[in-house]
Amino acid sequence: MGIATVVLPSVWLDGGGMSHEIPNNTELSIDQRQTLINIISDRFGPCLSFEEFTDQALLLFEDISGFEVTSDSESQTIINQLWSYYHGPAK
Repeated sequence: MGIATVVLPSVWLDGGGMSHEIPNNTELSIDQRQTLINIISDRFGPCLSFEEFTDQALLLFEDISGFEVTSDSESQTIINQLWSYYHGPAK
């Protein structure tokens, strides 16, 4: 099963001292979010607490190329987005 491909922010200097930046593209598509949620749900069910969900999402991120350089705040933003889909609307 394929997992999300994400381009993460990066800044580098060229030989002439000019800095270049790749834009932050950590925004996942609906399909990418659903794939990650399905992986977590299939492994752990639909009833994880937010803390348990966060732990499992972070472990999953370790297996996705590019997520190893995601900042803590970017990871938390993605987890919050995923949680809203996993948990569903408030009842």
